Amino acid sequence: MKYFHWFEIQGVTEFTRGTTVLSIENGTTQFSFVKPDGTVQPRVYEAINNKTLPNDPLHLFYLTNQFTGNTPLGYWIITRNGGVRLNISTLMEDAINPNTLKDNFFTPPSVIQVGSLQKNPQGVMVGVINGRFYGGATTTWDQSPTYGMFGGFANGEYELDPHFIMTNINNNITYIAFEKIKSNLYASILMEYLLTSVRITR
Repeated sequence: MKYFHWFEIQGVTEFTRGTTVLSIENGTTQFSFVKPDGTVQPRVYEAINNKTLPNDPLHLFYLTNQFTGNTPLGYWIITRNGGVRLNISTLMEDAINPNTLKDNFFTPPSVIQVGSLQKNPQGVMVGVINGRFYGGATTTWDQSPTYGMFGGFANGEYELDPHFIMTNINNNITYIAFEKIKSNLYASILMEYLLTSVRITR
C-alpha cells in the first residue's frame, strides 16, 4: 500500500527578502543588498557577476506588472549611458531577457544618453533617452523576452528636457515634459504603440 500527500515547495534564495541599494563608492557604481536583519552584503553585483557596473548611476527599478498581480519582472540598474538587468532571485545578469539597456532596444541608437526613466504600472520603463521619448512594449505576454523593449521613439520634431512628469488622468497614463527647441510643454498619452500629443504653448 502506498500513501501520497500533496504539498507545494516554494523555492527562495537569500535575496528573496530585503532591500537593494544603488550607490557610488570611490567613484564606482555599486549594487548592494540589505537583509531583513540589517546585515549588509556590499558590492553584490561585483561579487556575483565578476565585473563592475557602468559609471554615473541614475535609477534602480524593481519592475512588476500591477495588472497581473504584481508579477516580478526583474531589476534594472540604469546609468547615464547604459544599464543592466538582473534576475530577481539570483541578482545575476538576466540570462533570458535583454540584460543591457542597449539590448533592450529593437534597433539600438548608436549613442545612449539617458535623461531620466520611470517605471510604468505595466512593469516597463518609459522616459527620455537622447532627448526623445521612449516607452517599453506592452503588446505581448509580460514573460516574453520582448516585453518592455524599446521600439522607435515617439515621432515628432522635438528635443525633451531630461525630466518629465508621469501621472494618471481619466484612467490614462499621461506624460508631461518640457520641449527645449520650441520652449513649450509637451503633454502626451501613450497607449501601447500609439502616441497622441498636444503641445501647450506658453
